[in-house]
Amino acid sequence: MVSGSSRLTGPLFFANADTLRERVATAADDDIRWVLLDFESVTDIDPTASEALADSIAILRERGTILGIARHSARASAARPLRPR
Repeated sequence: MVSGSSRLTGPLFFANADTLRERVATAADDDIRWVLLDFESVTDIDPTASEALADSIAILRERGTILGIARHSARASAARPLRPR
């Protein structure tokens, strides 16, 4: 099984939401079965970034790729629920 991981740092917000979406999509090429995002250093998630993450989840589901989020903080957990469209 091939996998990919990415460590994210600082707040996820409107200015880096597209970068998040692109990094997840790029990480999930045809050979990747799952992607793990390390949220240990994510300090906050705004609604735009939450939407970008939900979009990423939907893209990965379409590809049959599993997305995992590791070491998230309580503050990040309290962000808008991630429900793919």
